[in-house]
Amino acid sequence: MKNIFKKLLAMGIALMMVSACVYLPAFAASGDNEENNENIVVGDILDEIGNENSDNNEVTEKKITIAFKIGDSILKINDQDVAVTTPYEQNGTTLVPLRVITEAFGATVEWNDADMGVTLTYEDVVINIWIDRTDALVNGQKTTLLLAPQLTKDTTMVPLRFITENFGADVSYDDATEAILVEKTIVEEGAVTDYSSILHNTDKEYIGDSYYGWSMKASKSLSVADRAFDGRNTVFAYGDKAAIGIFITRLNGITKDEVFTLFKETAGNKTITKQSESKDSQGNDCLIIETKSSTIKEYQKHIISDGLLYTVLVEVSLDGGDMDSISLAETFSINVKDFKNAVDLSDVVNGKRTYENKNLKFKLDMPADWYESSNKDIENVITFTNRESYSDNSYSYVGVSIQSVDNISSIDSWARHDYEGNKELYNLDYAEFSDSVKTKSFLGNDAKYYTYSVKNSDGKVVETMEDIFFVQGDYAYNFAFKVVGNGDADIEAIKKSVTVKDIDKSKVGSLLVKQEDDITYTTVNGSANVEYSAPMTWNINRDAGSNSSMVNNGVDTSVIVFAIDGNYRIEDALNSMLKDYSKKSKNYKLIKPASYTAVGSKKGYRAVFSYEDNQGLAYIMDIFICNDGNNCVQCMLDTPIEYYGAKNIKIFETVIDSVNVK
Repeated sequence: MKNIFKKLLAMGIALMMVSACVYLPAFAASGDNEENNENIVVGDILDEIGNENSDNNEVTEKKITIAFKIGDSILKINDQDVAVTTPYEQNGTTLVPLRVITEAFGATVEWNDADMGVTLTYEDVVINIWIDRTDALVNGQKTTLLLAPQLTKDTTMVPLRFITENFGADVSYDDATEAILVEKTIVEEGAVTDYSSILHNTDKEYIGDSYYGWSMKASKSLSVADRAFDGRNTVFAYGDKAAIGIFITRLNGITKDEVFTLFKETAGNKTITKQSESKDSQGNDCLIIETKSSTIKEYQKHIISDGLLYTVLVEVSLDGGDMDSISLAETFSINVKDFKNAVDLSDVVNGKRTYENKNLKFKLDMPADWYESSNKDIENVITFTNRESYSDNSYSYVGVSIQSVDNISSIDSWARHDYEGNKELYNLDYAEFSDSVKTKSFLGNDAKYYTYSVKNSDGKVVETMEDIFFVQGDYAYNFAFKVVGNGDADIEAIKKSVTVKDIDKSKVGSLLVKQEDDITYTTVNGSANVEYSAPMTWNINRDAGSNSSMVNNGVDTSVIVFAIDGNYRIEDALNSMLKDYSKKSKNYKLIKPASYTAVGSKKGYRAVFSYEDNQGLAYIMDIFICNDGNNCVQCMLDTPIEYYGAKNIKIFETVIDSVNVK
């Protein structure tokens, strides 16, 4: 199957459907601090069909193949000639040497002499068969073979179709050449998980997710192409020219009218063939839109229930796509209680999901409502959070970083480097760090660790962190456990669930964790005639039609730059600003009165004050004003009081020094 879902593999906490980048805007903003709500994106999911050589195709595929004729002792396994005991046919069933299965699929084999039993394990499929017995087990479920496995010339011969189809492969027969062909398309390790066999071996009528309570009718033509760790995003392939995406998003206060209006406006860019807004059978608000272009027919169903948006998106190529995919989507329903006749995709057990990285050999149990927030382009830094939006000031975070021992001078130096870096990030009047990096046992290893806590202006602890570093085998590990806000008991449970096994260096090779010591800057062309340098990782927001622009780190801290025509008495201008802020700001407190100072090559007046936002959170405003030619330049750093540390101050001063009014 062609890779038609590439852009759906990094959806994170946003509902993302490929190609057209139409965003549901953040509806909430207060003061000078933007709140980044979840963005909802709709667009094409079939843009890769028929384009296997796309320059942007980041996920590679490979095939498992077995090709042979009955009576030939030479087979082709993955295009390599292999001499085996000759396959034969008996009562319409083809039997092949067990070796064929193990070499083609890389399946593991366990032999039990006592009962002449064979256990085959491949990915998530376990098959139990016995010599001269037609009874068998597939993942513990009883089934009956058409022909029993046999011993022939001391070779175990097994029924080809039964085993390969249970491993998710297709078996075909070429009448013209009398050749038997076994094929299975899989993704390379580290790309999309292969779920192709999950519907291939069931007769259940439905497929769904019991944790989120949705289901729809199943089909043997349906395969799971991608599924997010948190289960909120699932993408199905229906053949290679149709796709079904199911996405679940928490609305966080965004109204039904706002959501539905967005989708209606987005659909308006195409030819709308059907549009209806109604209630589903359970009384939930439901919007259905069908559109058509010259190449694709699209079906959308949006259901709102209990603060969640359930979206079903189907796209079918008009060039041979199967319209039955839409019929399946039309059966989608929520708040389903009975999953006895459904393939249940949920992996939640006792409120937890197990995350296992088979390449990096570690596991941990995460609460079911947590997200994997990793950058998919960086394989050795994995992160999780329960934060739903950047406006949420109470969240937990777990991070895992793994690098080769060769890249560090010692585990102690790595820990100390991280310790000092975090100290630079925080305002040390509000952050309390452990005296130094300390030593303890973690997972049976001598580990280095440090802790810190951050208080707000009222002395209440608002953030705690424990960073743990250790070496196991050829690799060094950093596990970070962070709680912001009211605390989270889940953190201790997650910490206790961690298991680590030695990584196979021959397969994984060298791993490097990038150090962020030296911030890379880029030139920002601000509004009007202002340019300045800012960190490349920060976001740029321009105030259209004015002389101001802003860069922010995506979370809390921002730097705003203004340029005003005219040469002003900058001391008077700054004092006037401070007077104005003192009147309109809650709990205004002047920390550093206006004074004449130099910041790099710029000389001007600078002052610092604190204030509280509408939620009672304390912020620092650092203001610098100078004259640059015939312009008055104003630069402001706005950050939570606990983040007014050496790092953000240095960034702010770098921006000031770089400002150029053209």
